[in-house]
Amino acid sequence: MSKYQALTDYLLAHCNERTVELNFDSIESLIYPNFLPSSAYIYREWWANDGYHSQANAWYKAGFRVSTVIDKIVVFSNSDMSRSPVISNGMPPQIKNVTCPICKKQFNNKSINNHIHYEENKYFGNYIRFQSSKFVCGICYGIINDFSPEYLQIHKAKKCINNLKK
Repeated sequence: MSKYQALTDYLLAHCNERTVELNFDSIESLIYPNFLPSSAYIYREWWANDGYHSQANAWYKAGFRVSTVIDKIVVFSNSDMSRSPVISNGMPPQIKNVTCPICKKQFNNKSINNHIHYEENKYFGNYIRFQSSKFVCGICYGIINDFSPEYLQIHKAKKCINNLKK
């Protein structure tokens, strides 16, 4: 069992919410007897939506992403409202087909992120996500409309790197 499984469970329990705010103490209460590492307090990068680290996998499994970390408060955004068993009108969500901008194949909105992750890893380095019916950059959260390798390299090099330095 992952050190962060309790965080996953907590976020899954709040899957009908668009955002969930937790301070570091609350997160540590959830994962007790474990603690957040000192790097979580020092480096914003520890909260990156990279999908490689166990902490990021914890919120990904629940369909959330970290949208903001300010003053030891983490805002998790529900990146896949389709995971919610019931939405506000009391009806289950509709599964929609989404066209992959890279290979042009159709996928339902539950599987497009896995597909994008695989396809993009081969070509671009894994930073595009499908969120709320649009493709967004996992680094700066900007909307991606052009999927040419040239544009993605320029976007990643200029826009995202500049956002990380702020």
